[in-house]
Amino acid sequence: MRARNIKPGFFTNEDLVECCYESRLLYIGLWMMVDCEGKMEYRPKQIKMKLFPADDINVESCIAELRRWSFIRLYHCDGIDYLDIPTFTRHQNPHHREKPKGYPDYSLGQALGQPEASPRQAWLNPESLILNPDPGSRNPESGTLNPDTSKPHSAKSDTKPFTYDPDFEEWWNAFPVQRRKNKRKAHEIWVKLRRRNQLPDQDHMMANITTYAMSAEVREGYAKMPTTFLNQGCFDDDYEPDDGLSVIGRANKTAAQIVLDKLNAEAEANDDDA
Repeated sequence: MRARNIKPGFFTNEDLVECCYESRLLYIGLWMMVDCEGKMEYRPKQIKMKLFPADDINVESCIAELRRWSFIRLYHCDGIDYLDIPTFTRHQNPHHREKPKGYPDYSLGQALGQPEASPRQAWLNPESLILNPDPGSRNPESGTLNPDTSKPHSAKSDTKPFTYDPDFEEWWNAFPVQRRKNKRKAHEIWVKLRRRNQLPDQDHMMANITTYAMSAEVREGYAKMPTTFLNQGCFDDDYEPDDGLSVIGRANKTAAQIVLDKLNAEAEANDDDA
């Protein structure tokens, strides 16, 4: 996390004071977590652990409140959820040596659907500043209150079906079948490495994984998980196709080859003497 500035106007902002004090404290903490462009990966559990490790605070509920007042935005891009603070660069002056993390811009992603309201929070109509009941309790056709009606749709119902990067799909299908697990997590790592230019070209990736799938390590049951393979940079390692022998078999083959080479050398020497 990084040091940021708090201006006096923060405490008297007419919109911000409508948020609970936990949300306001979270907002300050988010300034310290985002990069110099005001963006970060959206991981509620990590936010909770870093900002409120000893407090019983519902971070997702506070995030929802800040979103309703447009202090933050959530969006989805290349299989990863992101958070950004639209006014960050207007109010903050990051250190000149601080570099952006390379997160995609909000305009390149898809906004996540608005979250459900917390049961303890009243909804405020920003047009009239009149407190309204939960929107889910109002019949949209008659305008009358219906206490038993359902709440607004969650974010998941508004997002498009998840799709994998085509290059990743090709690589995944070539990975040893017995270890094809945690595909979504492996895809997230792939996207991060690709975005940071830490992955070789696709031809190299396919040649590497094809050889790895035929290696002794895989044949003997020691294949790595896809996430481990990517995180450890195993795509830069050299592998050789297995010859079908066990470790002992390969050792015996090597010893036998040495003896055979020696006999051949002696035979050639005898022919020269003759």
